[in-house]
Amino acid sequence: NYLRAQNDFVQVIEAQPKNVKAMALLCMTYLELWTYAKQDSADLRAIAKVMQMSAKLDPAGPQGNTCRVVQDFINNHNEGALATLEGVLSSLTDNSSPPVNFYYFKALSLEKLRSYQPALGYLTSAQQLWPQWLKPYFLEARIQEEMNNAAAASTRYRQILQINPKHKMALIRLGLIEHRQFFRYAEGKAALKKALSMEERAPLNQISAAYMSLAEIALYENDESLALEYAQKAY
Repeated sequence: NYLRAQNDFVQVIEAQPKNVKAMALLCMTYLELWTYAKQDSADLRAIAKVMQMSAKLDPAGPQGNTCRVVQDFINNHNEGALATLEGVLSSLTDNSSPPVNFYYFKALSLEKLRSYQPALGYLTSAQQLWPQWLKPYFLEARIQEEMNNAAAASTRYRQILQINPKHKMALIRLGLIEHRQFFRYAEGKAALKKALSMEERAPLNQISAAYMSLAEIALYENDESLALEYAQKAY
């Protein structure tokens, strides 16, 4: 529902031009939609505009700097994002409300640096502060995969799917683990086919990986015709 959220946040900001929290949430939504955007100059200007508006209202705080961090992530400027994150987190006093999204962002930055254990620590903090938010749990599962902890990743993906059965990415990743890590071909096949039948979108490289996995399973089942069909879809 990111597109719907984007439109709702824009309407809120149009009605309340000083609502910096809505601006921060809009930028977080832009980050989730970036994979599906044209990623052209118009998209970059849209993010820059909201960043400038929020920075004027909250130049040193977490709300105003959320859009700055998102802009750095989108531009693959992880060092800049990390500097902003550390600056905001270090400026907080004991009485300040912890910025949950900044813990998530810090984990995202650390993941890019392959600093997996510290990233998991920040994700634990985010999960404790906002247990209903699934993004930190999904990022944790992804990091567990990168650490070759397939069992821990699988457990997290299953927990996500218990809460949101339509989480397409969790279902794809779970199917890939079932096939390639646990060699449970039937379970992997069922998860991947269910994920691909959903109307929800997912990054194309993940859709391709799902079809490629199904092609490999079809070869295992001696169905070369179906394997070729899946491989073509993967391509």
